[in-house]
Parts: sequence; structure tokens; C-alpha cells
Amino acid sequence: MKYLYAILYITLCDAMIIAMQYWWWYVVLLKLTEGKKVNKLSQFDLFQSIICLLDYSTLVTLVG
Repeated sequence: MKYLYAILYITLCDAMIIAMQYWWWYVVLLKLTEGKKVNKLSQFDLFQSIICLLDYSTLVTLVG
């Protein structure tokens, strides 16, 4: 159970770091999709999902 809490804590901190590092991508994507009939969050969500997936796999490798 202790390991589970550690992983959750690290993942949460990691997500916050990622959000701070890549917030400007969100601004760029909003500017690019401005005035178009496009889901503004879809591209950003995809980008962030990939980053989180890579990060999580690294964490699993380190812990495992």
C-alpha cells in the first residue's frame, strides 16, 4: 500500500510539472485553432497524453 501512495504522489507531482512545462503549447494551439470549427482541446489532449504515457512508462520502469 505504501508503494501505491508513493506512485500516486510521484505521478501527481509529475503531472503538475508537465502542466507547467507545456502550458505554452496550450496557448499556441489556441491561437492556431482560433476561429476554426475545431475542438481546441483535442490536439493539446493528444500531446499531453503522449507525454504522460512516456513519463508513466519511465516511472514504471524505475519502480519495477
